[in-house]
Amino acid sequence: MARQASRARAENPGIDVLVDIDVVIATDAPAALAAAAGLPDTKTLLYAGTLRGLAGLIADLHTLAITDGAMLSPASDAGQLGLLKEQLLTELQSLVPAAFSRTRPA
Repeated sequence: MARQASRARAENPGIDVLVDIDVVIATDAPAALAAAAGLPDTKTLLYAGTLRGLAGLIADLHTLAITDGAMLSPASDAGQLGLLKEQLLTELQSLVPAAFSRTRPA
């Protein structure tokens, strides 16, 4: 993923690099893995785990300058979209506060 992002930036200076992540969120990792077990294979990155773990993954990708952001899609339950909207931003702000204090150029 890091090589793909680096290549994209080299070929297209000034672009934002995003990663597509299909997500399965549960209260614990084993429950998320069980829910993800029957999903079809795709070329998209699949994350199965807790909301805090997903926030950690996104924060790591940003902190390491691998990606500038993430496009998230619930992989198993459309009801998870509300959970992502309501709680993920709060988790991310606690992990990478500096990312939310910067202003982006127009």
